[in-house]
Amino acid sequence: PYVLDLLCKAYRGLGDWQALSDLLPELRKYKVMPEDELAGLESEVQVRLLQASAAAEDPGASLQRHWQSLPANFKRDPGLLHTYVELLVGAGAAAAAEKVILRALKQQWDATLVDLYGRVEGDDPGKQLANAEAWLSEHPEDPDLLRCLGRLATREQLWSQARDYFERSAAARPSAETYAELGRLLAAMGDAKASAGCFNQALALVSTPLPALPMPEKPLPRSHRLSNQG
Repeated sequence: PYVLDLLCKAYRGLGDWQALSDLLPELRKYKVMPEDELAGLESEVQVRLLQASAAAEDPGASLQRHWQSLPANFKRDPGLLHTYVELLVGAGAAAAAEKVILRALKQQWDATLVDLYGRVEGDDPGKQLANAEAWLSEHPEDPDLLRCLGRLATREQLWSQARDYFERSAAARPSAETYAELGRLLAAMGDAKASAGCFNQALALVSTPLPALPMPEKPLPRSHRLSNQG
């Protein structure tokens, strides 16, 4: 166990994730570390190997081959599944990412996968929108689903529908990301005042609250704006 522990630390330090993956059965057999620590290490190793696959010459195919080689228990790990889909999306393997998401969501609802579905630029955005709209019957006011629908409606250039979905998502759960999406859409639609309000809402959600300070009651003339600066 002592030697195995040294090897584990050495491979981890070197970033030799394949060698560490090969070592995992021995680490488990000889109980080199507590079970929860070993489980965390196994997940980390698989994430690193997925990332290495994404750096291959044909990342989409390489990622899918590696995923298929994994035992079933790893494929059920939510963190690994999220990483796999994110890497597929980043590799431009939209069709594969969409299939994985749809298959997983049939088994269990997952907010991260729903959000990723709205980011997948598939070949048929209309079908994507229809798939996501079908989920509304069971998740009518889910903020992640509503934001996903807003993005998919935007790809279909259904501007008013997209605005409605973003507004419903923000009402269900205010978030900087949703307000930023809504603000961007409203700006493109020519509603500058409403767009500015959304961006202010987004900023307020990610910023430290500002102290109360006096402000000019109306815009200062341009000639006075820099008059007090040395």
